[in-house]
Amino acid sequence: MQIKRQARVPYESVIQWLTVGHPLAGILPSFDLSPTAKRHSYRIRERDWLAFLVRLRTPPRERQRSEPPPRPSPHSRNRGMFQY
Repeated sequence: MQIKRQARVPYESVIQWLTVGHPLAGILPSFDLSPTAKRHSYRIRERDWLAFLVRLRTPPRERQRSEPPPRPSPHSRNRGMFQY
């Protein structure tokens, strides 16, 4: 619950970061101290939490867009593959 207080987000969001991951930052590394078939007791290292916060604050890279090929001139002889 300490992370819930530090992050100031609902508990469900923290569990989602631990199990599924965040769209920008990925999965928050943790380990579960609970025995099998008991309620989860996740623990997160402080350095993992700080690295997760850095990934959250890093803006996502924009995809490089390539320039579209030049359009043929309507006055050129070669108007394309098809002849009508």
